[in-house]
Amino acid sequence: MDLLSSNTKLVPEEAVRFVPEPEFTKTWHPVSHGKVLDALFETLTKREIGIQNTAYSLTRDGKNMFGVISVADSYDRQDRDLHPDGLTWTIGVRNSLKMNFAIGFCAGTHVFVCDNLCFSGSFIEFRRHTAGLDTTELLEMTDRVVDQVQVEAKQTIDWQQKLAGYILKEDYVKILAYDSICKGAFAASKFSLFLECFEEEGIADPGNKDTIHQFHGGVTRTLRNNSLFMMEKRSTALRTVINDFISRDKVRGGSFFSRVLKLRGRK
Repeated sequence: MDLLSSNTKLVPEEAVRFVPEPEFTKTWHPVSHGKVLDALFETLTKREIGIQNTAYSLTRDGKNMFGVISVADSYDRQDRDLHPDGLTWTIGVRNSLKMNFAIGFCAGTHVFVCDNLCFSGSFIEFRRHTAGLDTTELLEMTDRVVDQVQVEAKQTIDWQQKLAGYILKEDYVKILAYDSICKGAFAASKFSLFLECFEEEGIADPGNKDTIHQFHGGVTRTLRNNSLFMMEKRSTALRTVINDFISRDKVRGGSFFSRVLKLRGRK
């Protein structure tokens, strides 16, 4: 079964914790979803990092879990001036109880007003479920994870902010949308929804209208009802599409759209 298929659903935290931990073997030591979350929450509490919101997806058999933890404050206090709609950083966490993948964590961002969510596209993985993986090592793992996730989250936020420096012509919105569909950032059946979300994003954030930032926001709005497993995959595809598009523009001397960072006062 494809772990990133639609065969997943959003569930409450109680359902995640209800999934039993399989029996150990000599070479495999599975750790329950609940224990992984407990270690992460304990680390955040120790660092006095509050939690604003959580969301979880499970495969239908409950064996594979993806969770998103949104912290209660902005990564940088200055972000409040740049993002009054509440952009903050998140931690994505995945766990498998049937040896499909290692415990993994990734950085992301979350805009609270419109519930847009995106991920950095790379997991920070430490080890698979092998013998010797216990609560102590889980806590050590999550302690390292939070340090690395904060760095990646800041990079992701900076990347999103820079997208506002690229003016986008109408025709190129369609080109980006086509590339996004081909690369799997969103389904072709969602194209009409994307156009609606693109317009909504322009109204909600007029300061970034007609830029790649608006396009990015339009796609993440389109993906709001996807499972969290699928969100991670589609976020990676979206980031690739945008970076490729910007790279092609640089090669062509900026013919696709013009940079206006100086006009907008951004560095």
